[in-house]
Amino acid sequence: VTVLDALAKVGSRDAAVAAQDFIDDILIQAPGIQQVDVTACFNAAMNAWAKSGTPISGERAHALLLSMRDHQVNKTLLVQPDLISYATCMDAYANSGNPEKAQDILRKLVYGGQMGMLVTLNRQIFNRAIKAWSTAAGSSISEDAPERAEGILDWMEELIQAGVLDTQPDYNSYNHCMAAWFKSNARNAASRMSKLLARMEDSYAAGNEDARPTSSNYRNIITKWSSQ
Repeated sequence: VTVLDALAKVGSRDAAVAAQDFIDDILIQAPGIQQVDVTACFNAAMNAWAKSGTPISGERAHALLLSMRDHQVNKTLLVQPDLISYATCMDAYANSGNPEKAQDILRKLVYGGQMGMLVTLNRQIFNRAIKAWSTAAGSSISEDAPERAEGILDWMEELIQAGVLDTQPDYNSYNHCMAAWFKSNARNAASRMSKLLARMEDSYAAGNEDARPTSSNYRNIITKWSSQ
């Protein structure tokens, strides 16, 4: 795993290919490796793709995720995707400019029985999807990226009310949404940022310590209002 982690830190296509080769040539031929080691190796290889900066990184990471699930079902390797597996695949799609597919993974986790995950859903996996849309905001990838980011925040709150999710949105949940609007050229961007800050303040006032606003939130809203 240490070698794969080192390759992920390189952040290049060649490093990601080397990590992929490690999985293909060694792990697939060694079904006796302990479960936690194999899962960690697959996750590290996906992370190498996520950080590679290549347009195909999302598809390559997803292929590794599907391979993990196939080996789990067929019992050809002692491996099982965990929350890190899905989050890393989402990062790979986000970094390759495909927030829609990142959100699709989240959607399948929520509505598809969590696809054999070892752990339950938490706000971090939702924040990954919000950040994916926030990253795309202000680019030609999606003009409605801010709305899509905020839509996931709304979805989180709906799932909390339904008892599906038991952790409240945190600072990152709100901040990624505000960052998306900050990068937007929409005429109502400053207003939408202000409304998100109000929601953040209300959540914090209600006892959600993890949703405490910072000075940068207020500063960014002032900057956005002054530019519109």
